[in-house]
Amino acid sequence: MLKRSKHILGIGKKNSKLGDKMILNILLMVLSLILGWYGREWIECYLKKREYNKLLCKAKFMKDRAEEWIVNYYDKEPNKNILYCLENGTKIPYITKKNWYGKNFNNTLTILLTDNETTYPINNKYIKERQLLNQNIWDGNVFCLDNIKEKENKINVYVGKCTYFQFVTAADHLAAETIKCIKRNNNMNATFRNKYFGNMHQLSNNCLKTQILGVTVAMLFRFEDSHYVLIQKRSSSVGVAKNTYAVVPSFVCNQPNNYPKKDINKIIFHFFLAELLEELFDYKSIIENKEYIIYDWFYNEYPVKELLNLQKKGSFKFKTLGMGFDAFTGELNIAAISVIEDIVFSKSITKNMKKNWEINDCQLIDINSEEFEQILYSKNTYTTTKFTLSILKKLYK
Repeated sequence: MLKRSKHILGIGKKNSKLGDKMILNILLMVLSLILGWYGREWIECYLKKREYNKLLCKAKFMKDRAEEWIVNYYDKEPNKNILYCLENGTKIPYITKKNWYGKNFNNTLTILLTDNETTYPINNKYIKERQLLNQNIWDGNVFCLDNIKEKENKINVYVGKCTYFQFVTAADHLAAETIKCIKRNNNMNATFRNKYFGNMHQLSNNCLKTQILGVTVAMLFRFEDSHYVLIQKRSSSVGVAKNTYAVVPSFVCNQPNNYPKKDINKIIFHFFLAELLEELFDYKSIIENKEYIIYDWFYNEYPVKELLNLQKKGSFKFKTLGMGFDAFTGELNIAAISVIEDIVFSKSITKNMKKNWEINDCQLIDINSEEFEQILYSKNTYTTTKFTLSILKKLYK
């Protein structure tokens, strides 16, 4: 028994050593896997952070240097007079014509819908870059410019459909090319801009069919002493004009479900009301419930219902002021204004506003103040807002 016991014990010791080695090897394998996993994860985090910082640098470079380069690109023959000029003589990267803005513009503009759809390919590289920068973007159909035709003081804007990611692809390609041209200090590499965005004819006929229809609305509120305009500081999560001063709301248009084609010219006002609820009252159901059978279901919600009643009484007005092209992205921008003349309702609506994720901060600014002038000429104010405020200033001062 003892011998057997010793024999068993001996075998046990031998097996124990083998077992210890096996356990050690398993532990080492697990440890190496863990270290490998975390090492791989650390490398991925490092590379992601590096790419993030690189993209931030590109965005800052674009913000600091691109405006001057773009203005210089267009400010020569035969494009000499297509850039909009502010009252202090500063030309901004906004391409327009003298008959495309002013107090009578609202009566000359007609928006017409075509059946054309864009086939421009999406480059996921640009989409991933924006997502890496934590921009809250998603794909979906939006109106894009098809062409512009002018006849007898009438401006007909024909729109088709593209997706937002198609716009992002073309706009970011244009931005990358602009950065390359600035760094190399020449226009030799501006092949994409030269071919599709180089002059008014190219922009107006939109060969790429990726120039979305964007709208900037200056909201004016009447108080006892003056009219005040609402100015936002855009968040870093938006796709366009992030971290800049802008009028609010700012948006793109598409065709809602069951929206009557005969009323397509009223689409800007419809989207103004929707975006007012979404951006300034955090009305999430506007986004979440896109499949509503009745396209104007929110017309009975506060403050839309009240605004429509004031409109009937003449105390609320909405009209377009002008249009042109954002030379940073190629977007066709339409500038508009909404004016609430009812002092009591101006106080009520501004008191009840609740900004959404697109807005960092909002403030009311007297249009006759020095602060208004500072916003108008600030390098941190986006170009489409500068155009909108400049036209507003000419009409209301």
